[in-house]
Amino acid sequence: MRSRFALCFGYDASRPGGAFVVQTRERSCRAARGLLSPAALPSELLGRFRGVALERLDRVEGDWGNFMHGEGAPEVAAAMQQELHTLKGEARMMHFGGLATLCHALEGLVAAVARRGRRVPDEVDLVVTMAIRFMIVMLRRKDAAPSAGMDVEGFVHQIEEVLAEVSADEPENPPRVPGSRSAVVDLPDRVSMATQRRLAALAVRVFLEHVAAGRARGRLGDVVRALSAEVTSLSAVTLAPRLAPHEEAARVLAESLGKEVRVAFAVDDVRVRAEVAESVEVVLLHALRNAVDHGIERPEARRAAGKTPEASICVSARQKGGEIEISVEDDGAGVNLEAVRARAIDLGLSTPEIALRAEDDELTELLFRPGLSTRTEVTDVSGRGIGLDAARAAIQRVGGCISITTRRGQGTTLRLRVPQASHVLPVICFPARGADLVLAVATGPGVRVLPAEGGMPALDPVEYFDMAPPGGAQSGEGVRIEVRRGEERFTLRAGGEPYAAVATRLCPTADDCPAEIVTVDGADVLLVRPEVF
Repeated sequence: MRSRFALCFGYDASRPGGAFVVQTRERSCRAARGLLSPAALPSELLGRFRGVALERLDRVEGDWGNFMHGEGAPEVAAAMQQELHTLKGEARMMHFGGLATLCHALEGLVAAVARRGRRVPDEVDLVVTMAIRFMIVMLRRKDAAPSAGMDVEGFVHQIEEVLAEVSADEPENPPRVPGSRSAVVDLPDRVSMATQRRLAALAVRVFLEHVAAGRARGRLGDVVRALSAEVTSLSAVTLAPRLAPHEEAARVLAESLGKEVRVAFAVDDVRVRAEVAESVEVVLLHALRNAVDHGIERPEARRAAGKTPEASICVSARQKGGEIEISVEDDGAGVNLEAVRARAIDLGLSTPEIALRAEDDELTELLFRPGLSTRTEVTDVSGRGIGLDAARAAIQRVGGCISITTRRGQGTTLRLRVPQASHVLPVICFPARGADLVLAVATGPGVRVLPAEGGMPALDPVEYFDMAPPGGAQSGEGVRIEVRRGEERFTLRAGGEPYAAVATRLCPTADDCPAEIVTVDGADVLLVRPEVF
């Protein structure tokens, strides 16, 4: 390959950013062309996007280094494509048009290099590395027009030239790219999960001192409640404000594709953990783009089918058991399952015999496979079969699940379930021996709590945590309780008979922490983990 790089990383400080002041219709049209200034967005939302985007590019840069060294090459390439595809959608939603264009070009280059399956030429390494740095510079600029003075079109042209040469040199039978690895991300706009758990453990220590404090107990009780409330607020966010910006993004995308769509939200006051909210945003980004691009018909086609020219997409969230259920439902054309069947055969994901016998749910499950798309050409919106793959990866990272149901000509529903911010768990409670306190142990499948046989060694949580107040009354031998988890057995001392209850977790500690503060019927209870004692 020839070397042709003279990349522009500077910017013209004299070139004005120029914020747009327009009416709603004009604002949508300009946003569709990528012209709306990020300065028109709320500063908090813009700052969070910059932080998320920089985290994504940091992972892409690290993955590219691993890819160059041959470490898990197919999986790493798939992970890079997922990150770039998601960032492309986020950038368009936040009106970073130049960044979205670069993501699209780089996504195509990474896909071509992954298909090539041989040593990456130095020129490709150079353009990928420089493109990532180029995008980082765009994100770090705080002026109204991040792309001002930066030759985005020229850079994209260089990427396309390299892509053409790489594609021309592809092997006839490229290796298939499997699913990507999972990653847990602590974003800069929130306290990490590890820090939350350390704060929760600190709250437990203060709580124990509170129990044993005598006259200072009232003051320490206030500290416990304040610290617990602070940890709870750090770990949970209201979902509705995080999803609202996606409404305009879907409408703008629809306009750019010559379609009409109305997005309605029915989310109410649902709260989830911060990292869960971020994963839900990723899913919603891809779900709405897929619905608008693939599912929603043009107005004339909808009229011919007896529908209103304006399509409808409803996003709803509700508490269901110990989880939050979120659905994205559209009234579009539905998924062409026969096209999915044929595409699965073409890609070697299924044999013709198996594909022909596949049920609808088996075919919709294939939509989450990397690289599967019913589109025959790639656009800057879709076509590479990455969106739903990235959505599933994001939701699985936080312990959630996702599925699709569809009806031809009537629409498609994407449904996901994620953990609640504050979830409940079954417990066995018992009064402490010699302290004014209620203790609890978690129960569940495979766990039994029953009276212990006499003579067995017993752990006393009050003694273990050293929380008996000075001169506190003892309760004699009390009651012995045995906790059985499979082959494990723990015997505890209690001040009275155990009883079943349901506890609410507000500020969870790590599994290797011996205790956690929970509430039962509005009262603070110390959940103990005897296996850690």
